[in-house]
Amino acid sequence: MRRFTRTPYYTGADDPERGKIRGTLKLGETVVIETPGGADGDLKPGVVPELTTPRGSRPGGPFLIEGIKPGDWVAIDIHNIEVGPYGYYNNGGPFRGSLRSVAPVRDGLLHFPPDFVVPVRPMIGVIQLEPVSQHPCAWNHGGNMDFNSIRAGSTVHIRAQKAEGYLFLGDVHARMG
Repeated sequence: MRRFTRTPYYTGADDPERGKIRGTLKLGETVVIETPGGADGDLKPGVVPELTTPRGSRPGGPFLIEGIKPGDWVAIDIHNIEVGPYGYYNNGGPFRGSLRSVAPVRDGLLHFPPDFVVPVRPMIGVIQLEPVSQHPCAWNHGGNMDFNSIRAGSTVHIRAQKAEGYLFLGDVHARMG
């Protein structure tokens, strides 16, 4: 089984690797794709990271899918999602800004300080095939859905708009509120 890691880290917004094809997938192939976390390498106990755009490591894509033509339906089966030892959450309030707080993940539980604990329920926030239009309201290519049901055991069906699909995925959550 092939594995695509989230490293090497980008050197910045102008890094020539940003946006380059990560690989070509075969129909029916099972692969492991690591995606960057919310603050990526900065998640440590006691740290409140300031997030900036773009994030520092490789996104989960784009991947080409052999044999896909515009108009073809692509079924993406999600077999498993593993989360890291820390997650982040918004500080709350109507004007939350970009500051995040860190929550440890251990023993299948997400620990919010000081004493609130919930079970993890990993899900994928972004899963899409690249659209023909870059219009911000494009909706028929997947995208940043943040839908709790896109998790292990799910199959996501998306219609390709471009030859070879250009699959992206990322924004994986330990739990989505």
